[in-house]
Amino acid sequence: MSPFPLPEATDYQSYLKPRVATLLRSVGLDKEYVRAQGDYLLYRTDEGVEHRVLDLVGGFGSTILGHNHPELVDLLSRALMDRTPVMAQGSIRTQAGYLAKTLCNLMEERTGTEWIVTLTNSGAEAIEAAVKHAMYRKSIQIDDILEQQQNTLLEILTRPDWKEHIPDAVLRLYLKCTRSELDERFSQQKLLQSYADALQQILSKDLHLVD
Repeated sequence: MSPFPLPEATDYQSYLKPRVATLLRSVGLDKEYVRAQGDYLLYRTDEGVEHRVLDLVGGFGSTILGHNHPELVDLLSRALMDRTPVMAQGSIRTQAGYLAKTLCNLMEERTGTEWIVTLTNSGAEAIEAAVKHAMYRKSIQIDDILEQQQNTLLEILTRPDWKEHIPDAVLRLYLKCTRSELDERFSQQKLLQSYADALQQILSKDLHLVD
């Protein structure tokens, strides 16, 4: 709680976000909105009169269609009346699949590339999904580089005229770090560095990788 007493403190001010409430009060935004329609929010004055305020924030995009859009209200009302299940995580969610299909089709029309959709319901989830996607792409790139490095080493090791010039340490490194033997002791980054070091040793022997 705030160390400074708030005049006429509400539950929100006293028990939830004292500092935010103070800031809202300082700029005249300490209002409790009672209704919303379209681009407007409404609060009641001390006299009980509803006062309309233009909403230029729009829930940071979450109410991009406006507050209580009639079509959305109708759909949600019918869903509640039909007792439509929500938060059924371990299930096939047909409507979510339909939304994803629609979004994928729109993206494919514009980019010529197939897509998979990740649905999120907050900015934090969207950022988490973006970070995971970036890590996934990085993993694919590392795998591609590892495969190229491994193929190069395999080519070297199968050439009799080169094999006798390769240090034993490099041979042991290759046998230890093949993809089939990769385990928790070797991360992809460490394995990539190991291959790079091995190639450096080979190249330092003035060997040529082409005839």
